[in-house]
Amino acid sequence: MIRSSILLALVYATLGAQPPARPKAVPVPERPITPRTPKGALTPEAPVGWPHFELMPEKALAPLPWHEPKLMQEPLFFHEPKAPRPPQAWTLPPKAAQAPIAVKPPKGLHEPELVWHGPPTAWIRDNPPPPWAPEDPADSLYRRARELLNRGEYRQAAGAFREISSKFATSQYAASALYWQAFALYRIGGVAELREALTALETQKTKYPSAKTESDVSTLQARILGALAQRGDAQAQRQLTQAAQQGQTCENDEDQGVRVEALRALYQSDPETVAPLIQQVLNRKDDCSVQLRRNAIFLIGNRRDASATSVLANVARSDPSLDVRVEAISWLGRIGDDAALEVIEDLLRSSSEERIQRGAIRALASHPNPRALQRVRALVERSDAPERLRSEAISTFDRERITSDETAWLRNLYPRLGSTSLKQRAVSVIARVGGAENEAWLQTILRNEDEPSEVRSTILSRLGQSMAIADLGKMYDGASSRMVREYIINALAKRAEPEATDKLLDIAKNGTDPSLRRSAISALTRKNDPRATRLLLEMISK
Repeated sequence: MIRSSILLALVYATLGAQPPARPKAVPVPERPITPRTPKGALTPEAPVGWPHFELMPEKALAPLPWHEPKLMQEPLFFHEPKAPRPPQAWTLPPKAAQAPIAVKPPKGLHEPELVWHGPPTAWIRDNPPPPWAPEDPADSLYRRARELLNRGEYRQAAGAFREISSKFATSQYAASALYWQAFALYRIGGVAELREALTALETQKTKYPSAKTESDVSTLQARILGALAQRGDAQAQRQLTQAAQQGQTCENDEDQGVRVEALRALYQSDPETVAPLIQQVLNRKDDCSVQLRRNAIFLIGNRRDASATSVLANVARSDPSLDVRVEAISWLGRIGDDAALEVIEDLLRSSSEERIQRGAIRALASHPNPRALQRVRALVERSDAPERLRSEAISTFDRERITSDETAWLRNLYPRLGSTSLKQRAVSVIARVGGAENEAWLQTILRNEDEPSEVRSTILSRLGQSMAIADLGKMYDGASSRMVREYIINALAKRAEPEATDKLLDIAKNGTDPSLRRSAISALTRKNDPRATRLLLEMISK
């Protein structure tokens, strides 16, 4: 096997090609830390600085009692979950509601050209599909209009799309052209352009009722009406109010999108008028309106006043949907008043739903009251609490604003964490914070052979690019774990210093573990160093 690896490496070196990267050894935690995304779920990419969070399938846990540590007279016990229920849909991170994000839509919900503009807006088409009818007389004009729209030349694009629908009424592109004409006019945003856009959409509904873009027309129409309502158009305001009030039974996806967009637009133009409509939405308990209720929570949470706390508290306690309840809890943490803190603590103390408990932990971590942080720390320190909840509590410290006092507390707590997965979480947080004091502490853990290999490998993945090569070499020689040695080889492969190549050459030539020697040889082929080629030739000629 070693000779085969050397031959393959020489081939790559001779051809000047890069061999495929060898997969890194990944530590296997005692319990899964991050669950798989449910199929079809929305998974936005969190920007740097967001608190890490994860949502696990709903499990039935005993309530989480909450007491001050000094008042605890006897140990508290938690029961392991019984058979898990079907996974619930994921929720967006709380900060996703603060700023628009751009992520792919759920698989199968819409076509690939759609983009998400952030809650609580609805999905609309953002990019015209590629031309699909080369023999159509309007094909070249469609290509030009599409290019203009993608370049942001909205007025010219609107004119080109208008020309398609007027000159080539029977074209395969005619129906779509009316939609994209309206979209380009909406992007311009003037009152005259917005009204012309509404006319184009009405024309499409009348002339091409079976068009592929039909499901998007009503949503874009609501978006345009919202823009007009913000400019004082009373007729647009009445139309939005009517759209928001419709659909007291199960709506289809199009109806849901229209109602979401109507509520959002009304809130921006007249928050007082929309308040009763939002309450009507929250009073619904049917499965069909879950997404609508979540968007209503977004609007309520943005008010950030005492009335918002009361409404969100009621939703967090009584809504039949776990998704909606978790969304309400996240907003309670961001409102930041003492009444909201009382509600969060009560939910953490009394709820038997793990997702509610985890949501309450995240809400505590985002609450500005110092008492909330004390509650999170107390949970981490409790050895009788469920490990997943303690892990969630540790992960809330993985944020940009973590203080030196918090990292010192986490370092002191590390020996008492017990499980390997909790220790991995702790060192990951501390390594991300960085600093001379934290790095010195991490290197102490790294050199301790009694520490779990998974923990040491986690540290290596963070510090391997900053440690001295000599220290990495000594650590490799003293390590008894293959996993740790694999991580050191991977770190050396990424370093440009000649000393890193020297150590890899030594491992490839003198190592006694064939797997590690192959890893070192693979790393050497990516170094583009003549010494590596000479060594490989020497080894294969023996």
